Amino acid sequence: MDFVKGTTLEECWDDLSQTEHLDVVSQLSSMITAQHSIPPLREQQQQPGPLGCKTCVARGHWFPDAGAGPFGSKEQLQAWFNRRLESLNT
Repeated sequence: MDFVKGTTLEECWDDLSQTEHLDVVSQLSSMITAQHSIPPLREQQQQPGPLGCKTCVARGHWFPDAGAGPFGSKEQLQAWFNRRLESLNT
């Protein structure tokens, strides 16, 4: 993906008509659908977490502590969840 010089959507959104809003939403929807249709590489299917990032730490509601991941396999992720459940039940 390349950076394209110009006005951002955020900057011009309020100046667009309803029809232009619908056109932008339709274009973005098509782009997202196209990206989701790209199958991950075989190695990416085996590693849970963000695609292509072997050093990313899991964050968010399910991973409140900073020590979650990165997980090299599904088994490592399952083991982390099992330890988490054990600590919550004691």
